[in-house]
Amino acid sequence: GTTLGGCFWRIRKPPTDLIYIAAFNHRKEHPLPTVGLSMVARPSHVIVRAPVHFGRPMHLMGAKPGLGPFLEAVRARLGGPRGEGTVLVPVDTAARVIPLVMALDEVEWNVEVVLLTHVAYNTFEFAKSMIEYTSITTNAKFDLLSRDNPFELKRVRLCHTYEEVEETPGPKLVLASSEAMDVGFSRTVFEKICASPLNAVFFTSDPPPNSLAARVLHLARTSTGVGVGVSRRLKVARARRVPLEGAELYEWKDAQRRAKDAARRESEARNRADEPMRGEDADAEWENASMGSFSDDGNAPGARDG
Repeated sequence: GTTLGGCFWRIRKPPTDLIYIAAFNHRKEHPLPTVGLSMVARPSHVIVRAPVHFGRPMHLMGAKPGLGPFLEAVRARLGGPRGEGTVLVPVDTAARVIPLVMALDEVEWNVEVVLLTHVAYNTFEFAKSMIEYTSITTNAKFDLLSRDNPFELKRVRLCHTYEEVEETPGPKLVLASSEAMDVGFSRTVFEKICASPLNAVFFTSDPPPNSLAARVLHLARTSTGVGVGVSRRLKVARARRVPLEGAELYEWKDAQRRAKDAARRESEARNRADEPMRGEDADAEWENASMGSFSDDGNAPGARDG
């Protein structure tokens, strides 16, 4: 009920009937079915994951509201008078992003909707061959009503570089990996858009603890109601790859040369140590061959008296 092709484990050894299910969802989400626990009657043990939301208000720990409020918030942000910005949604690469993209693909948008991951194309190409794992409704629609693959996207654009996103003018909804925003395209997009108040970051799930996404979400929650125009700053360490120059480049080349010389000397030392052993083996083989060339009576093997 949470990922396409997901499963749970059932371990039976009478009288024990154990169910191990890391995550499950009772809600039917297009195109995923609900969790199939109804086929298991009264197991003796059930092992589930129970995440603890430290510091989260109690009214936010109830049932998930679904995608309706999320879609309304995105429309209000990008479709209003200030609708010239960018909305970033940090997502994973191939799990919960699939039902989210499918829901967005069924909605008419007047803005560009982009999925930005390194494996965006491969994710949905593989999903096209996994229709048997979808819900009964999706299966019936494919088998009986039409042969259109449900994972054939019509409105969501798949991108693999940030330059492709920049080529699209106007407001954009960008789903980018990873969820933590520590690395990947989501980090790149966040650094590009965070300086403008026209842009926003939306979260569809709780980000990993101690990540940049968690810090951003905590800042938004603790700053609610402080007033419009109040500065909210977050220190972020930026890392980038630059070519070595000058003394640093010379030191790196010198270290590489010394490492190669050390490896060469070690290889030569091993070869010299192996040479006496090779000589002894050759002498032993020659001696065995010489002894085996004559029979016990002194004649060569196969020879006979004249």
